[in-house]
Amino acid sequence: QASSQASSQASSTSAAPAASSVNSSSVLAMADSLTKMHIPYVWGGTSLSGFDCSGLTQYVYGHFGKSLARTAAAQAAQTTRIPVSQAQPGDLLFWGEGGGVYHVAIYVGGGSYIHAPTEGQFVKYGSISGWAPSFAGRL
Repeated sequence: QASSQASSQASSTSAAPAASSVNSSSVLAMADSLTKMHIPYVWGGTSLSGFDCSGLTQYVYGHFGKSLARTAAAQAAQTTRIPVSQAQPGDLLFWGEGGGVYHVAIYVGGGSYIHAPTEGQFVKYGSISGWAPSFAGRL
């Protein structure tokens, strides 16, 4: 049985996704499902009872083996910065600059993103044309 557990652990370890292999369609499917659950914005929230922006991205990517920092600014520092015009589905979008980054969302393509916007709202879709991010970041 110990041998069986060891090989099971080895196969689960090798099956864990590397940062660069996070499947963006899986990330987007999970994020989309959260928009249908009426999860409220909660400052500091990191669970299905409520999310803030970085709690949402941390939660979604964490389910696919990618550990993200707790704040939008720290998450921005974990990414390779790219122009918003070059963002691909699954990339992160950021508002603000440098240590003043104050919001993060998951880009879904077509000028849309999923985010936890602000008090009194739920996890939902947003549009770049309605509120343009400052830059994008690739994990």
